[in-house]
This record gives sequence, C-alpha cells and structure tokens, in this order.
Amino acid sequence: EIPAGKFPFKTKEPENFQCEIVETGAGVARRKRLAMKGPWSRLDLDVGTNNHRAILVTDNEYLIDIDRRIYAEVPGQPSNAAGRFSDLTRELLLASPRTDLEEIGREGSIIRFKASTDNSERSEVVIHYDTAIELPVKQEFFSIGDGQRTLTFSIEIVNFSLEPEPGLFELPAGFRKVGYDEAASRPGPRREP
Repeated sequence: EIPAGKFPFKTKEPENFQCEIVETGAGVARRKRLAMKGPWSRLDLDVGTNNHRAILVTDNEYLIDIDRRIYAEVPGQPSNAAGRFSDLTRELLLASPRTDLEEIGREGSIIRFKASTDNSERSEVVIHYDTAIELPVKQEFFSIGDGQRTLTFSIEIVNFSLEPEPGLFELPAGFRKVGYDEAASRPGPRREP
C-alpha cells in the first residue's frame, strides 16, 4: 500500500499536448478538449454539441462560440494559462491528502489503483494510470450499498497527443468578431422554420 497523499506515478502534465476529457454520469457524457502549447492554451466545452464553446489564451484571451461562428476578446488581462490549466491530472486526481492507493491490476500499459479514504465504506474510486504516456487516464467513482457496487461517475482522457494541432491556437477563419457580452450570452433554443 502506498502512503497516504503520495502517488506512485508522475502527476505533472507535459508542456505541449492535446486530449479530450469525457465525463460520464447518469447516462450523460460531456466532452471537453484541452490543448496546451507552451504558454498558450485552449479549452473547448461541450464538443460536438450546439453549445460548443472555446476559451483560447494566446496574446489575448478569447471566447469562441463555434455554433454561432463568433468570437470576442475577454476584457482585461489574459489568464495565466499555466495557473488555469496547471495539472491536467488535477482533473483526474481529486484525492484528498488522506487518500491511500492500492494497486489492483495491470493490463498492457495501464495500472489500476483503488483509492480509499478514512470513510470509504460507501464509496470507491479506481484510477487508471497509463505508463506509456505517464498520466492518469481514467477515474471511476463507485457507490457501495446493499452489497452492490455501482458506477456513478467517470472521467477519462482520450485521443491524447503530445503534438497539439497548430490550428487550435488560431482564431477560426470566417468567424465574426463581436462584443464580449454578445459572445457570452446564449440565445434560447432555435426553432426550425
């Protein structure tokens, strides 16, 4: 058993990468895309839906609405991308300092760990760590009750690459620049004519 608060693997993200993060709970999956290239960053939310929006941080910070084909500069100074997105693994390692990790299996480059805390009789967390990319790639949350172990939520990294697509850090061609308030507001559902 690994001492509490210590991870038996690296937990620092690479400087350049892109990946998708899939959060699944209650039968609903939500996709995000995260890309970093040095000080630049891009976070896409609700990828593949009409609500697909992106926050791009390069020389300035931009809010991009993919469906409406608009973008706006975010007022003020650009966010510190490193502080904002530091440690992709934080998204996968929501463990408290009292967390103990126990290796429970291996398959290919994936090592599975069971994470437990002082009050873990009613829940369990399984972390999947990929030795090939040296990052945690999946976390599963289980509830335990009445002799049943039920998956309630999972978060997974997919389509990981150390070479982010260069176009992700450019404003999309053909998109119209608007004021921030317009880009930040979401119109109601569109009705088909």
